[in-house]
Order: sequence, then C-alpha cells, then structure tokens
Amino acid sequence: MDFWERLKTLIKEQKTTQEWVANKTGVSFGTFRKWMSRKTMPNADQAVEIADVLDTTVEYLVKGKSSDTWQPPRRYADIVKLLEELDDSELEAVKVLAEGYASRKRNKPQKET
Repeated sequence: MDFWERLKTLIKEQKTTQEWVANKTGVSFGTFRKWMSRKTMPNADQAVEIADVLDTTVEYLVKGKSSDTWQPPRRYADIVKLLEELDDSELEAVKVLAEGYASRKRNKPQKET
C-alpha cells in the first residue's frame, strides 16, 4: 500500500470525504484531486496538514508505520472523552441508543431524484 492508498483508506474509515480534508487543510478541492490522482504531490507542510486533519502521522502515510497508541480521530475526541467517564451501565445505554439510531438511518428510504 502506498501514500495515496493509505490516504484513501483513512478518508473512507473516518467516513469523511476528500473535499472535507481539502477544506480542512486549506487547499482547493481541485488541487487535492490532483494529489489523489497522483498528478502532483503535496509539499512537506501540506502532508503534515493532511496527517493532522486525519489524526495520523506523515510517517504512517508514507511508510505505513504508526504508533502503538490508538487515539480517536480529532472530530470524535470530545465524544470519546465523555464516553470514558461513563460506567458500564451508562455506556450500555449509549450503545443501545446509537445502535437504534444507526438502524433507523440504514433503513430510511432513499430520496429519488
């Protein structure tokens, strides 16, 4: 797996989009698309920005190596911090609510265009 494949995988795993990453890094979506199509490469500062936005390291994007310490993506960090403060029964209640919400969302009919 190379830089671009790892980047695409992270974007997919974090349920975000290339456009969101581009906006967060301050580059145009067109520039980001060129990077993703391997027509041009981000410079070192831009690679650091991409890694920061996706809560990873440039080393992981380039070499596939990462630290052994897992951290939640930055956009979920506050939620994870709150969840860590819950006891087991409270955490189970949150899980039931989340599963119910996810089930309703999956079963919601799609709009026809």
